[in-house]
Amino acid sequence: MPTWSRIALGDSIYSIGRDERSEADFLSGPFQGLVFDDGLAVVADMKSRRVIAARPGRAAEFLVDAGEGPGEVVHPSALFADIGGAMGILDNSLRRLTRYDLSGAAAKLVDVRKTSVQPVGACAVGSRYAILEYSRDRTGVFGVFGLDGTAFAVFGSPFVGEGSRIQIFMETQGRLVCLDDPPRFVVATTTGELRAYLLDGSVIWRRLIPDFVPGGAIAQGTEYQRLTIAPDRAMSRLLASFVLLDDSTGLVQLREFHRSSGSDGVSEEASPGVLETLIVGTSDGDLRGRQIDLPLILAASDSLLLVEYSGDVPWLGVVKFEFVARAQAGGPDVSPVDSRGLPPQRLPVVDHVSRKSPSP
Repeated sequence: MPTWSRIALGDSIYSIGRDERSEADFLSGPFQGLVFDDGLAVVADMKSRRVIAARPGRAAEFLVDAGEGPGEVVHPSALFADIGGAMGILDNSLRRLTRYDLSGAAAKLVDVRKTSVQPVGACAVGSRYAILEYSRDRTGVFGVFGLDGTAFAVFGSPFVGEGSRIQIFMETQGRLVCLDDPPRFVVATTTGELRAYLLDGSVIWRRLIPDFVPGGAIAQGTEYQRLTIAPDRAMSRLLASFVLLDDSTGLVQLREFHRSSGSDGVSEEASPGVLETLIVGTSDGDLRGRQIDLPLILAASDSLLLVEYSGDVPWLGVVKFEFVARAQAGGPDVSPVDSRGLPPQRLPVVDHVSRKSPSP
């Protein structure tokens, strides 16, 4: 890939959510998604508590419907594709992992197992899967499990102080992607960092996410609620998406929010604005590209993207893409800028409110 790159969208393969005649094609969001090289897309629709599958030339269909029985879901919180060609669905409410074989013309139920976790994200690494999970103590922020439910590693963030539950909560509201050589995962946190971990919890590297402006969180009894914009600020630029494009490249998207002010000058609600896309290296977190002309990207395969388009009713599209050098892509100025990377030997704690790091 060129040192400084852009993503060019190609032909649209098909859309999901625009066929008013199909109940399965009606979407509400928010979404988790997967897309495969043959064009198959699998989407977990959180609000409607369903998982749908779509292929080129075929109408979207229910893969999993709402319910508590085998092959049903209540809260499909995370999807991942494993090395055997199967897809896993983790359900937070039922604490259950359901796996489907997607290699044939129709999906086949492979396995249903109880789990001890309630993840907000997951990805497959070899014959195991890694999760991101909120826990009220320092354990259980990250975990690595076998497909049979065996726990291989469960560990907290080494950068969250003892008893700092609100930071633990913020740490676990991010996204993660998995890589196999060496087996590891990279996390984009809602505190504004990219971090790479080995499966035993060892930290490989840390980087600040360029242009990130944090929101915040408040306690509500024993639980926490994320704030789009911190009380003392007028805007934020928050993590919207983190996907793996290939073994060496990830894509971070940041959604910008601004406070709207009423006629009396009192701040009202946060209104979303620009979606910024950052292309980063998975081996070091370095910035390799930046652009503002892409929709929200939910998932990627070798040549396809699953993207979300906003509107009165959200809808999804499966489109082709390729990397191009800046000179080929044209468009707005995307000159390289300082990525504010932290060198591997310097690992300060980054405060999620101020983003100020103590002197080493």
